[in-house]
Amino acid sequence: MLRLGSNSPTRALILNNAKIDFIQNGGSFDEDSIQTQNPKTFVYEATMGKYKELFEKYGVDDMPLLVADSVVTSQGKLLRKAKDEKDAKEMLKLQSGSQTSVITCMIYKSLDIEIIDISITTYIFTPFEEKHMEEYISSC
Repeated sequence: MLRLGSNSPTRALILNNAKIDFIQNGGSFDEDSIQTQNPKTFVYEATMGKYKELFEKYGVDDMPLLVADSVVTSQGKLLRKAKDEKDAKEMLKLQSGSQTSVITCMIYKSLDIEIIDISITTYIFTPFEEKHMEEYISSC
């Protein structure tokens, strides 16, 4: 049994698909309190903030704790969740025809082991057609 320190339905789905038993307990860490615009530093600070909050609340005596966060970066810019359609379109334009990376930080802590990992997956996108960007934005 594992404690997933996240409110993310996608992270829960990943564990379900892997047939890992877990309890989902997300926290309330305020990512807006993070001052850096460096994507790698941001994702580390966000994950560590969530981890510290949930470790203090639950510990790991009864089950291991898994906390993770991901950010997107393109052309050196940190891309957070889009505020509106205009913001979403600007983010897509930034990624169009360029490299875009997803940076994920995860912390796993049990009584016996602690793992902190940062991984980066980079995509090279061809230019997006305006029509496809509009379709994507309207589907969300």
